[in-house]
Amino acid sequence: MDLLELPPRCLAKMSSFLPTDGMSPSRLSWKQLLKQTNRLARLGSWELDLSEGNEDKMYWSEMTREILEVDDDYDPSLSGGFEFHEPESKQRIQQAVDEALANGTPFDEELLITTAKGNQRWIRCIGNADFEEGRCVRLYGSFQDIHNRKIAELELAQRNTFIETIVDNLPIGIAVNQIDSGETILMNKQFSKIYGWPQEELADVDTFFEKVYPDDEYRQQIKSRVMANIESGDPERMSWNNIQITTKEGEERIVNGKNIPLYDQNRMISTVIDVTAQKEAEREKTEILERIGDAFFAVDEEWTVTYWNKQAEEVLGMPSSEIINKNLWDEFEEAVELDFYKQYHKAVDEQITVHFEEYYPPLEKWFEVSAYPSETGLSVYFRDATERKRNEERIRQVSERFEKVTEATNDAIWDFNVQEDDLFWGKGFETLFGYDQDTTDPDLEFLISLIHPEDRERVVADIEEYMQPGTKTNWYEEYRFKKADGTYAPVMDRAVFIRNDKGEATRVVGAMTDLTRQKKNEEALKQLNEELEKHARELAVSNAELEQFAYVASHDLQEPLRMVTSFLNRLEERYGDQLDEKAYQYIDFAVDGARRMRQIILDLLNYSRVGQLKFERKELCLDELLEEILKLEQRAVKECGATIEWNSLPRIKAAETPIQQVFQNLIGNAIKYRQPGTEPVIRIEGGENETHWKFSVSDNGIGIRQEFQENIFTIFQRLHTQDEYSGTGIGLAVSKKIVEKHGGQIWVESEEGEGSTFYFTIAKA
Repeated sequence: MDLLELPPRCLAKMSSFLPTDGMSPSRLSWKQLLKQTNRLARLGSWELDLSEGNEDKMYWSEMTREILEVDDDYDPSLSGGFEFHEPESKQRIQQAVDEALANGTPFDEELLITTAKGNQRWIRCIGNADFEEGRCVRLYGSFQDIHNRKIAELELAQRNTFIETIVDNLPIGIAVNQIDSGETILMNKQFSKIYGWPQEELADVDTFFEKVYPDDEYRQQIKSRVMANIESGDPERMSWNNIQITTKEGEERIVNGKNIPLYDQNRMISTVIDVTAQKEAEREKTEILERIGDAFFAVDEEWTVTYWNKQAEEVLGMPSSEIINKNLWDEFEEAVELDFYKQYHKAVDEQITVHFEEYYPPLEKWFEVSAYPSETGLSVYFRDATERKRNEERIRQVSERFEKVTEATNDAIWDFNVQEDDLFWGKGFETLFGYDQDTTDPDLEFLISLIHPEDRERVVADIEEYMQPGTKTNWYEEYRFKKADGTYAPVMDRAVFIRNDKGEATRVVGAMTDLTRQKKNEEALKQLNEELEKHARELAVSNAELEQFAYVASHDLQEPLRMVTSFLNRLEERYGDQLDEKAYQYIDFAVDGARRMRQIILDLLNYSRVGQLKFERKELCLDELLEEILKLEQRAVKECGATIEWNSLPRIKAAETPIQQVFQNLIGNAIKYRQPGTEPVIRIEGGENETHWKFSVSDNGIGIRQEFQENIFTIFQRLHTQDEYSGTGIGLAVSKKIVEKHGGQIWVESEEGEGSTFYFTIAKA
């Protein structure tokens, strides 16, 4: 917690250790710096004094009042602030306060409030209680604005719910099974709906098979197939089709699906779709095909014709009496070299249905063919597709213009028939450029005349080059195009040149895109970038001034502290025989306070210097650097019996003294925050990726609670009192600044009571 946010009683105690004469300006600068840090964290404090004579007096810090948007004269003692909480939050905080007052139970609540100005905001309220002789005499804690983080969490929860809803409403059934236990750990609604059983009755895989496949032999066959697929690991064997299942109501259905094993997780994802209706439709289709007037014939496994209907006689000009019981390929030798022979054999050999189209030269006809294999031969349905193919070719030629236009754009479309010297303008020339389609009769010369005079020569030369025989097809240019109102618009003109087999351009289709809005956006973006660069420069200057201010302010604070310490020592020397034990104790307190204040100032100087220094990188041997640190820390290592281990670390390019300071801070913290009665074990490791070196310092110390892991890198943030662990709370802030100056990041992973691992990266030079 920021010193400036402490309750008045705590600040009053601290003030007795601070110098008061001639120090107001310097102390004010120190407080302003702390206040700024507190404001960035949006963290305030509160205290409810229940000691006798205070009549439940409540204190709110300045930041707490700012968060609640109350006036300076607002008295929190009258209501305790409960009136700002929304009903559900109010109930929780009241219950938490009651338990703290009764039992001393600390609380940590995230609450929704409405400020004095009517703004809803999420806050975090932490509270603790002090007891004397079994009676609560004080409640105190912190009050933090967490609105942005909480809103982000709620939005994420909504997105997750949205995704779950989508999965549940997919037309595909999805289930996730644990392979070793046979337990279904996830199943969407569609999976249960397809199989026709409630979800709870399909949760166990063995039960699932018994219910869905009531026939013992069929069930065993399916189970064996699934296990063989999983064990094989072959992706092509994971799909399964046309499996018959039985619903709870006794209905038989046909399903297709796929198993996707996740071997590293010992899980399997199963997807399934109901194809019952599709299979029924296929059966009906077969019956219809048997009744329609398609040509049809059948052959046995020796390719002997066994059936030849009347439509086949008419289409092929072959009477059934001349083909029945004869070999198909003997009677149609010309077909052996065509796709008929290949496709029919493929259907028989692979036992699959084939559909294809093929041209038969002797009859000058196209045929659309479907061949269905069976155990006894092949059934072939076919029809004369000659007229359809001719129509398709005509449609292809007609639609070629529109396909090519699609390749260009679909704005102001134009089509120039080179051979007929005919130019077509689309509707876009009216909507974009204002030309009336009914009164404008465009030709190529007119189109060229609308190009801005300064652009015309360049564009015409480019068009003439493309008009020459060759292979160039895709053309585009940017130029200014004259609109009907006389103004010019910047355009992107794209076209496709269609050529004959001699490479001659026969048709040009294209489209113009109006770039007016795009150009305006580009100019606006350019101006925005210039403004951002200006703000960045101003921010850099501001940061430099703040760092210089912190350096000067901290430096100037040291001289008064030295004076305080000196005069206290002289007081002790000159009047020592007149002082009692209490006076000596007061002098010790004052000297110790001055010493700690001097250490804070020195650390603050160090912190400000980090921002001012320009690091000069050189090649460092980290093994030698760590050996040097061990020499500096050998006294602390011996006193606690610490073990510091590392394997060979890489040589890196970095600033030597700052990097040594980072390692020394992390090792020193690991020694300082050790488990009582346990010898520290510190492990240092290093590695690299393409752009950064990565290092870690692990310990078996007291650990850090999750909610404090980000705050520890903030200047003056301490998690323990001075009596528990010494220090100023600035070492990790300095380390963070050094690492970031080296183009890296620093973070911690920890659990309370389980030790900590600090990670940091250094950009490769």
